Amino acid sequence: MTGDQGRAAISDGCRRGQLDLQELWFRYISLGGDATPLELEAYLLGLMPLDDHQYDILALALNERLAELDLARDVPYGRDRLPCRRRPAGPGDQPGGAPGAPG
Repeated sequence: MTGDQGRAAISDGCRRGQLDLQELWFRYISLGGDATPLELEAYLLGLMPLDDHQYDILALALNERLAELDLARDVPYGRDRLPCRRRPAGPGDQPGGAPGAPG
Protein backbone atom coordinates (compact mmCIF):
# COMPACT_ATOMS: atom_id res chain seq x y z
CA MET A 1 0.00 0.00 0.00
CA THR A 2 3.03 2.27 -0.23
CA GLY A 3 2.60 3.26 -3.93
CA ASP A 4 0.22 5.70 -5.57
CA GLN A 5 -2.80 4.13 -3.91
CA GLY A 6 -1.26 4.56 -0.46
CA ARG A 7 -0.27 8.15 -1.19
CA ALA A 8 -3.80 8.94 -2.34
CA ALA A 9 -5.26 7.40 0.84
CA ILE A 10 -2.86 9.40 3.02
CA SER A 11 -3.60 12.64 1.15
CA ASP A 12 -7.34 12.07 1.42
CA GLY A 13 -7.01 11.25 5.14
CA CYS A 14 -5.08 14.50 5.70
CA ARG A 15 -7.75 16.49 3.93
CA ARG A 16 -10.60 14.86 5.87
CA GLY A 17 -8.67 15.04 9.14
CA GLN A 18 -7.78 18.69 8.54
CA LEU A 19 -4.08 18.05 9.11
CA ASP A 20 -1.28 19.97 7.46
CA LEU A 21 2.13 18.38 6.92
CA GLN A 22 3.57 19.59 10.21
CA GLU A 23 0.61 18.33 12.28
CA LEU A 24 0.70 14.99 10.47
CA TRP A 25 4.44 14.68 11.08
CA PHE A 26 4.10 15.42 14.81
CA ARG A 27 1.43 12.72 15.15
CA TYR A 28 3.52 10.31 13.06
CA ILE A 29 6.73 10.70 15.10
CA SER A 30 4.79 10.44 18.37
CA LEU A 31 3.83 6.92 17.28
CA GLY A 32 7.42 5.96 16.46
CA GLY A 33 7.78 7.11 12.86
CA ASP A 34 11.31 8.01 11.86
CA ALA A 35 10.98 9.88 8.56
CA THR A 36 11.93 13.55 8.61
CA PRO A 37 9.39 16.21 7.62
CA LEU A 38 11.22 16.55 4.27
CA GLU A 39 11.05 12.79 3.66
CA LEU A 40 7.36 12.75 4.53
CA GLU A 41 6.71 15.61 2.11
CA ALA A 42 8.73 13.84 -0.59
CA TYR A 43 6.64 10.70 -0.04
CA LEU A 44 3.39 12.64 -0.36
CA LEU A 45 4.66 14.22 -3.59
CA GLY A 46 5.62 10.79 -5.00
CA LEU A 47 9.34 11.53 -4.96
CA MET A 48 10.39 8.78 -2.57
CA PRO A 49 8.86 5.63 -1.08
CA LEU A 50 8.13 4.77 2.53
CA ASP A 51 8.67 1.22 3.71
CA ASP A 52 5.61 -0.73 4.84
CA HIS A 53 6.28 -0.19 8.53
CA GLN A 54 6.62 3.59 8.21
CA TYR A 55 3.55 3.76 5.97
CA ASP A 56 1.53 1.84 8.57
CA ILE A 57 2.59 4.27 11.31
CA LEU A 58 1.47 7.13 9.08
CA ALA A 59 -1.88 5.41 8.41
CA LEU A 60 -2.32 4.83 12.15
CA ALA A 61 -1.67 8.52 12.89
CA LEU A 62 -4.33 9.49 10.38
CA ASN A 63 -6.85 6.91 11.52
CA GLU A 64 -6.46 8.14 15.10
CA ARG A 65 -7.13 11.72 13.94
CA LEU A 66 -10.20 10.63 11.98
CA ALA A 67 -11.49 8.82 15.08
CA GLU A 68 -11.07 12.02 17.10
CA LEU A 69 -13.35 13.76 14.59
CA ASP A 70 -15.85 10.86 14.57
CA LEU A 71 -15.07 10.16 10.91
CA ALA A 72 -14.59 6.78 9.27
CA ARG A 73 -11.13 5.41 10.05
CA ASP A 74 -10.53 4.08 6.58
CA VAL A 75 -6.92 4.84 5.73
CA PRO A 76 -5.80 1.31 4.81
CA TYR A 77 -2.72 -0.30 6.28
CA GLY A 78 -0.03 -1.73 4.05
CA ARG A 79 0.10 -5.00 5.96
CA ASP A 80 -2.72 -7.26 7.08
CA ARG A 81 -1.66 -7.11 10.70
CA LEU A 82 0.33 -4.57 12.63
CA PRO A 83 3.02 -6.06 14.84
CA CYS A 84 2.55 -5.51 18.54
CA ARG A 85 5.35 -4.36 20.70
CA ARG A 86 6.13 -6.76 23.49
CA ARG A 87 5.69 -5.20 26.88
CA PRO A 88 8.68 -5.43 29.21
CA ALA A 89 8.75 -8.54 31.36
CA GLY A 90 7.46 -7.99 34.83
CA PRO A 91 7.98 -10.00 38.02
CA GLY A 92 4.91 -12.17 37.31
CA ASP A 93 6.05 -13.09 33.81
CA GLN A 94 8.07 -16.11 34.82
CA PRO A 95 7.76 -19.10 32.48
CA GLY A 96 5.62 -21.93 33.75
CA GLY A 97 3.70 -20.24 36.50
CA ALA A 98 1.21 -17.69 37.66
CA PRO A 99 2.33 -14.42 39.14
CA GLY A 100 3.83 -14.99 42.55
CA ALA A 101 3.91 -18.77 42.12
CA PRO A 102 7.23 -20.48 42.76
CA GLY A 103 8.74 -21.38 39.48
